[in-house]
Amino acid sequence: MAEKGEGEGEYHHSHEFAHSLCSCTEDCSQCLFTMFCSCITYGRTEAFLAGHPEDFIKWLAIWVIVGQVIGFAPCLGIWQRMKVREKYEIPEDLVNDVLSAGCCLLCSMVQMQRQVGCNGCDEPQAAVMH
Repeated sequence: MAEKGEGEGEYHHSHEFAHSLCSCTEDCSQCLFTMFCSCITYGRTEAFLAGHPEDFIKWLAIWVIVGQVIGFAPCLGIWQRMKVREKYEIPEDLVNDVLSAGCCLLCSMVQMQRQVGCNGCDEPQAAVMH
């Protein structure tokens, strides 16, 4: 889990996800929200990974078109997991990413949203809505 460093806004990474893949049920509201509105969860996470919350609608549209209409949602999930790993210095694990996104995409999406939320962004949703 990331811990606040001595410098203001500085975080130390533990080189693993802060929440396990199966811990998505610990936050039932996020779990249910992702089940019914996965495009919003994806858009929020991508916007914060990019550091541009104002791009939320762009990422939401990409999820709807590429993920849902074309059917490449697992590919977008794998790509997002790789970006989360890079940003939070979590070691690469392509096999785990493929299995997570391919077998349990919604749990993977909740895990990534929680990872972004626990690393210096207490409420990712609030900034998107402003």
